[in-house]
Amino acid sequence: MDCTFFMTLFQRVFNAPVCIASSPDEATILVESIFGENTYLYHKKWRATFLFSGETHYCNSPHVYNFDCVLGVEETHDRFVKCPLYLLFLQTNPSLLEELKTMDKHTPSPLPPLSASVIITAPHGEARLRFMDRLEKHMPLFYGGKHKNNVGGPVSGHFNSPAMNDFYRRAKFAITMENSDRPYYVTEKLINGFRSSVVPIYWGTSRVSEFFNPKRFLHLKSGATEEDITEMIERMKSMTDEEYLRMIREPIMVRSMDDVIDEIAESVKKRLTLLTFQVVYVSSD
Repeated sequence: MDCTFFMTLFQRVFNAPVCIASSPDEATILVESIFGENTYLYHKKWRATFLFSGETHYCNSPHVYNFDCVLGVEETHDRFVKCPLYLLFLQTNPSLLEELKTMDKHTPSPLPPLSASVIITAPHGEARLRFMDRLEKHMPLFYGGKHKNNVGGPVSGHFNSPAMNDFYRRAKFAITMENSDRPYYVTEKLINGFRSSVVPIYWGTSRVSEFFNPKRFLHLKSGATEEDITEMIERMKSMTDEEYLRMIREPIMVRSMDDVIDEIAESVKKRLTLLTFQVVYVSSD
């Protein structure tokens, strides 16, 4: 990851060029993450302050209510602005965005056999683990991460490596489930399934369909029961080649990334404007 997304966002928010300062004393805008114990929030008077996290536990930050704007995945207060993590992933890797625009033209030949693949580093996510325990009783399930690895060692690379794509392509389905279900917790996992020209099996927020075409993946709903899991597995097993090809030829995105970033920028502007009005009102009282 790099700062590309924030540069793009803040240029639209402030309608001016934005650059990265070499020290906090030179900067006018502060952007912090939840990682680390130090903060520059109280270092000086900032023009604007932002807290960002693509993780779900940023609400635990002791300073979360003191930032002008919180860019995250779950509403904490009236200064929250939704900011799904997949945006940073695609902005950091622009070639991947171009891939997604043309993936509906890609057809694997021959089609992979009935099987699934998954890459998990640690056994987190109760829904995901429960589904996989059931699934491996019905079809081959290739574990390419550190957790339950059965392919001779973890897949090399990180996040967007060609090795990850090659691994997912060995199976008909890619398990691209989130660790938790939060309103805008949408990570790179689903994108990596799309990029491999297979059908992703997703679990996570229902709001994922605000960004990605629900006809292009299978979505195990939140709070899935044993019956829901059985139904999903049976759908995977019974999917014909024609259905499979129709699904992977569907367009992937329902909204352009520019459109989503513009929406976020407008939301940030509103938050900062409201904050300014509050300051003016108090100062003139």
